Amino acid sequence: RDVASKLEEYRDIQSNDSLKEYLTSSQPAFTELCIKTVQKAYNFMPQKSETKPYGCRLLCTEENKDTWKNVRKQFFLIEFHRDSDAVDESKVRQFVEEIKTQGYYKGMIFSSSGFSTLATQFAESRPVTLINREKLEIVLSKAGI
Repeated sequence: RDVASKLEEYRDIQSNDSLKEYLTSSQPAFTELCIKTVQKAYNFMPQKSETKPYGCRLLCTEENKDTWKNVRKQFFLIEFHRDSDAVDESKVRQFVEEIKTQGYYKGMIFSSSGFSTLATQFAESRPVTLINREKLEIVLSKAGI
């Protein structure tokens, strides 16, 4: 019974090469893929990257060539998850707490498995954007992956 639902859930991977690459690439290649995604799709410049058990985490700034040099850069914390489980509320809550304590401007969580209902509700009025599987596919194609 569970096998059938998993097969149905991952059926689109057979036709979507960018999502297949996102899910199956090695850890170093995955980190490079994430960096390329934020650079091309969001015009962000990664300042720091780290490997995590669930995927990867990036600390980025916006790449604005026409701003004043003395303008304080705003930092964005970005996580890419490629677990088979949906991201739950506690992970989103911890993420938002870190954004606040570190003084970052905003955060984004990309997940190939989606988010729990409570996680989505929690994120609604907070400085975090949740990118589910469907949006992730669009972002990856926008980045040319």
